[in-house]
Amino acid sequence: MRILFTGGGSGGHITPIVAVARQLKGIYKDNLQMFFLGAPKFSYLLEKEGIKVKKITAGKIRRVLSPQNILKNTLDIFKMPFGILQAL
Repeated sequence: MRILFTGGGSGGHITPIVAVARQLKGIYKDNLQMFFLGAPKFSYLLEKEGIKVKKITAGKIRRVLSPQNILKNTLDIFKMPFGILQAL
């Protein structure tokens, strides 16, 4: 069985993925391949569980207006199409 996990960059999805992966390893002992597709933050925790990680460049839109966030949003607009191409 092949399973693909995904999640954002906050890290809140990592602990549930690890818990599900451990349960799946107990059920499908022989024929299990697990993958994660997403932001690279905290990927080392998934790799420890035997989940193959494919890192994708991601951008985000910050809704609080400040000079710093305007610059970051401008840069992230160029990251988003690159991440979409990586996902494909």
